[in-house]
Amino acid sequence: PSDVLLSPINIGQPKAGDSYELLMWNRTDKVFEPQTAILEDVLTGGSRRRNEIETEVISVQSRWLNDHLIGLVGWRDDTSTTWENIGSTEATRLAITQDIAGRNSPRNPEFFRISDSVSDEVTGDTLTWSLVGKAPDEWFGDNLGISLHVSESENFAVSPTRRDVLGNVLAPPTGTTEEYGITFNLFQNKVIARLNWFETAAAGSSLSGGTAFGFFGWVSGYLGRWEEAAQEFSMEDDPFKAAIQASIDQLGPGAGNLDNPNFQSFRDVYDEIISWLPSEVQAQRMLAIDESSGEITSEPNPGQTSIEDFVSEGFELDLTANLTPNWRVFLNVAQQEAVESNIALKIREVSAEISSNIKSSPIGQWADTPARSEGQTFESRFLAIVGAPLGAIAARDGKLTQSIREWRVNAVTSYSFDEGMFAGFTVGGGIRWEDQNAIGYPNILNSDGKVIPELARPFMGPDQLHGDLFLSYRRPIMDGKVDWKIQVNGRNVFGDNDPIPVVINPDGNIAVIRNSQQKTVFLTNTFSF
Repeated sequence: PSDVLLSPINIGQPKAGDSYELLMWNRTDKVFEPQTAILEDVLTGGSRRRNEIETEVISVQSRWLNDHLIGLVGWRDDTSTTWENIGSTEATRLAITQDIAGRNSPRNPEFFRISDSVSDEVTGDTLTWSLVGKAPDEWFGDNLGISLHVSESENFAVSPTRRDVLGNVLAPPTGTTEEYGITFNLFQNKVIARLNWFETAAAGSSLSGGTAFGFFGWVSGYLGRWEEAAQEFSMEDDPFKAAIQASIDQLGPGAGNLDNPNFQSFRDVYDEIISWLPSEVQAQRMLAIDESSGEITSEPNPGQTSIEDFVSEGFELDLTANLTPNWRVFLNVAQQEAVESNIALKIREVSAEISSNIKSSPIGQWADTPARSEGQTFESRFLAIVGAPLGAIAARDGKLTQSIREWRVNAVTSYSFDEGMFAGFTVGGGIRWEDQNAIGYPNILNSDGKVIPELARPFMGPDQLHGDLFLSYRRPIMDGKVDWKIQVNGRNVFGDNDPIPVVINPDGNIAVIRNSQQKTVFLTNTFSF
């Protein structure tokens, strides 16, 4: 309506030196006290890493049978050495920032000092070979040429130090790619068609999993939620029993036991929560809480990574056609399928043990946040945030991946004018099409009663179509010493322009979208001499 006026809220970005009046809870006197907080530029985290790579390469190419058979063999050896930031124990004795005139601001270079000890050294070698066979011209005449190709290449990816959830250093990702195909040269190279089939197998690829991989953060978060309750109910005669009663009020009689002799203090709950971590994890992470300050501490696990294996196979067609001396067409058609396996095995194992420990714990059905009415038990929260997403990941293991777009088509054409009023001009365009892909799944219960995605009925995202145009003009300048080319390019000037769904929830509603590729127009000038 015209009588409604919306004005943006104008709040400046907080900056160093700004002051704010706060009420801080005094645990000793059990009262709120006014405090003035002044913002400072304080660095709260960071690390450095040094990586050195030594590489040796040998490559040999040979030609036989009057260049009708061409072979290539390559061998490569890499040694990667990594030095990480000084250890956490040593770092805790240093301030992350330097105190200058009573203010912490410049970073302390000692905190970010590289350790003198090597944290990881990995050596790997790879072998690559290829063979191309060309049919003699006299076999098929001037209008047809045929060549066959086959190759195999190994891959060793040098990467920063990666660790599993137990702190064990992971081997670098490795893989192999096998290719074979045939190329046709038609009508004295006016049309060239290359058909290629490939298979890529990768082991130990890094994998992102979002909240599914955050088991440690949630266990330590439980400590924080119950420490919050210790503060919230600290004014009660018996703060701990008040917290248990709040849990019962939220979730019913099964959400607490006021008379359990094993749980008579917040310390008992803290110790129980920490005990849910597998002993190997706790030995490495040392999760703890200081009751007097409420500070939660733990040892880091730098470079923690989950890994998977996958096999991808597909087909590619590249077609280049010089239809006339001035008109050229290029077409690429690609099809690809992939199967994932051994997905995040270690983190699934550890999370399953934690889930089992919570389920069998005497406090597993208590409210995980008694100070707030969120209605979640320790068990239900962990299942929703960690267990269910990991179940979805496990359900993909060994199955055809539907999240990739199976088919892609790219086509480009251009026409150059070399005489008449348009001499020097070239006009062209391209079109890109991508197939649908799975962006979500409905949920079902498996035989164990666990929620898993129904991979057979994916929610598919839309296919995508985009097109480009360009116009260029070329001519010699400076008495023919310089070749000048000016070109105006229009990218995504036609095709799909609607927001693109990225994630669909199990109920079928769109959860995340992204903008379509933006239309852009840009001008380039090229001078060749």
